[in-house]
Amino acid sequence: IGRDTVIVAVNFEEIVEVPSAFSPNEDGVNDILHVLGIGIVNVDFKIFNRYGQLVFETDDLEEGWDGTFQ
Repeated sequence: IGRDTVIVAVNFEEIVEVPSAFSPNEDGVNDILHVLGIGIVNVDFKIFNRYGQLVFETDDLEEGWDGTFQ
């Protein structure tokens, strides 16, 4: 009977990206702005307008912004 040991090393990288543009025109292509990535456990996604007013906030990775306010 033979016996051997194999060690497997996995290099895991967390990857997070938010697209720089989207087109919320209801054509079904890039209508929702999402946080994209691999290995994300928690998210605090906030969108502010140019005046610093919060226009969107979520902690749900599946939820994205459709470009609307209120």
